[in-house]
Amino acid sequence: MLDPKLVSLLQKVVPISPEKISQFSFMLFGTGGFAKNIYQQFSSNITGVIEHEASIAESQKNCTQSLISPKQAKGNVLIGSDIGNFQYNQLLSLAEADHSRIEKVLLVDPFIQHRNIEQQSPEKTIVLLEHANGVVKHDPLLSQFKRYFARQGKVVASICPLTLYYYSQYFSCQDVIMFSGQRALYDIGRQVFANHKLTYMEYGFFPQSEHFYLDKLGVNQNCSLMTDDLDWVEQKHFEKLKRVKASYLDGFRYIAKDYILVPLQVPDDPNVVNCSRFTNGMQEFIDYIVEFYPARQKIMFKPHPKDPKRRQYDYKGKNFSNLPFLTLLESASKVHGITSSTLYEAALAGVDVITEGKSILAKHLRQKDKLFAAMVDRQISRFDTDFQYNLLNYTNLVDPT
Repeated sequence: MLDPKLVSLLQKVVPISPEKISQFSFMLFGTGGFAKNIYQQFSSNITGVIEHEASIAESQKNCTQSLISPKQAKGNVLIGSDIGNFQYNQLLSLAEADHSRIEKVLLVDPFIQHRNIEQQSPEKTIVLLEHANGVVKHDPLLSQFKRYFARQGKVVASICPLTLYYYSQYFSCQDVIMFSGQRALYDIGRQVFANHKLTYMEYGFFPQSEHFYLDKLGVNQNCSLMTDDLDWVEQKHFEKLKRVKASYLDGFRYIAKDYILVPLQVPDDPNVVNCSRFTNGMQEFIDYIVEFYPARQKIMFKPHPKDPKRRQYDYKGKNFSNLPFLTLLESASKVHGITSSTLYEAALAGVDVITEGKSILAKHLRQKDKLFAAMVDRQISRFDTDFQYNLLNYTNLVDPT
């Protein structure tokens, strides 16, 4: 259950487009890059600058205006971040303030016009919960999916969980899909739709960027495949897997067993934080790997391209490379990772893997061909136009046809 104080504050959240910021006077919460841009453009609208209590002393060094704590918030407060997790943490801090002093909590949404909100009645709307810039980030993946429902007179409306109470007319929607849902802010959606059978959605595999999958229970370590015995997998599923494998590994040639390939992940990846013991970042995992193997063992680290700290790590004298994973895999004797999707790619290519986290691969490592066939059966290409099979078999939608 969410803290009642947080729920009370969420009821004051008002999403606004950047063009409407000038219409308000407000206290600005934050001193990061996004907040600085707000400050530069709308300094005359700002009545005070708020920062987390623990960060005031450090942040004050780079801020000309005196900073105040969230407990001193009053009037309108503008959330000075465009990152979902940071927005949620700021709301948690504000939840400890005197709510009677706060009029509105303004959440800047640059993508408000892309969300298809209020374009159809709630009974003809499918709610897709995705935070921050998810609506544009996922759009190339889901454009055909949205068109499929549009042909049936339905609209897929993207709503950030932080703004759900503002769009309370959608509480009565029958069909709710949650994209990933592994971060804490999605608990808002789970509470609001506690009486619904949610459907979950996440990026798929082979290749990940071109596919998504649907599930009745959750994604990754919470998906239905974690408790599935896979006895239903039969020859037709293996045939489909064979075609996918041939396409995905086209051009892949195993060259030599030269090194242990170690894929790194983004440190705050929920699959790392929630499903492994390496909760202190990738340096902790790098140190573990170097200690795990003999000093003479050749190791090749593969930093995650989206990790902002990838150039700061101490690789302990071991090699690291930014080459594509499949290129590096051609010379790997083994792949040793946490929960990275590249572990699935390695196993599909027939390379031995060690996984340090909780995942469906760790669960089904002894029957990985069955697992891959099951994964392929439920994944959807972004170019597909007919979703009836997946909607009937892998969702909780009330009217999937």
